[in-house]
Amino acid sequence: MHNGKPVTPENAEGLERLAQYFIRNPFSEQRLVYNADNGPVIYRYRMHNKGNRNFGIFEAEDFIASIPTIYPKKKK
Repeated sequence: MHNGKPVTPENAEGLERLAQYFIRNPFSEQRLVYNADNGPVIYRYRMHNKGNRNFGIFEAEDFIASIPTIYPKKKK
């Protein structure tokens, strides 16, 4: 979702920035460890949003399902 100022079709630079934002990864691959042999995915957080640890351990399918919740919503 783009919540900034509208980007007009004539604004090539703005459209480029917006397109780069849309295609970026929703999580950091540098924080991700996956072992294909036995399956767990370990993702390192700055701080886990449901406890006092800085990582989560998931089955691959569960990690994919949790991507929208990796980063807690910003408080208004």
